Amino acid sequence: MSDAYLSWYRTRTTRAGFDTLTRAFAEAGISLEHPVGGSAILLDVDGGQVPLPAATVAELVGSAVGTLNVEWWFSPDVDLTCCFSYEPFGWEKQTYYLDGLTAEQMRVVERVLFAQMLSRPSETVALIVDETGRTADADWDALVNGDTSDIGPMPDALVLATSIADQVRGAAGEFPGNAAAPGLSTLTDGNRAVPST
Repeated sequence: MSDAYLSWYRTRTTRAGFDTLTRAFAEAGISLEHPVGGSAILLDVDGGQVPLPAATVAELVGSAVGTLNVEWWFSPDVDLTCCFSYEPFGWEKQTYYLDGLTAEQMRVVERVLFAQMLSRPSETVALIVDETGRTADADWDALVNGDTSDIGPMPDALVLATSIADQVRGAAGEFPGNAAAPGLSTLTDGNRAVPST
């Protein structure tokens, strides 16, 4: 199993924003509520499943009370775990663990999140997709906070606020890339483009 993931650094998600995300996932066949159990599921610190009403999960995410691990469901046996963490710098990080998903399921998650990002580009600081886990140890938090001193291998897709992308280009040389949306730039190693929505 790999350490595949997608991390979305963004402004804090409101309750309404979480409801929008929930609808977008549902339209793509991914449910917040377990298809059989009917409840939303948070994971506790030991990885145990805690069933809750979907409205309660939305309220917790929107309140930014602390780190939350939310399970989304493709089917009763196939889940997508997302860790919502909140940083003192004012941004939120949503990390979606893509392990155990098929290539097509990964693409579905990527398409939904890229569409969400592109619909509100001013809310995004960075979005990183790594389907192999080769950058799992990279310190993306430091990069998002402006530290470009240790840029390691490139992920499969990297979208940054243009101000950060310009810093990366200055520190590490030219990376191929282009504008993804107003205020956002893609950087790649030249091997893969940003997923289309």
